[in-house]
Amino acid sequence: MDLSYYDKQSSKIVFPLLLDLYMQCCEQRAELKNEYEKNRSETTLKQLTKANRNSVQIYNKIMELYREKEKEAC
Repeated sequence: MDLSYYDKQSSKIVFPLLLDLYMQCCEQRAELKNEYEKNRSETTLKQLTKANRNSVQIYNKIMELYREKEKEAC
């Protein structure tokens, strides 16, 4: 997932967008996990793996923004 778009935007705008994106990703992961547990489909497992990677990338970007804001506040 390419999150470079968010690097060029104001953190006031980006932070809520990333949080919303992260929540959507978590919901998608939960649905895919349930589907995989029912069907044990290889395709679903690939989608779940990709969703997991995406959520980690989004989380890391959120934490990066949070740390930057924390530094600015000090």
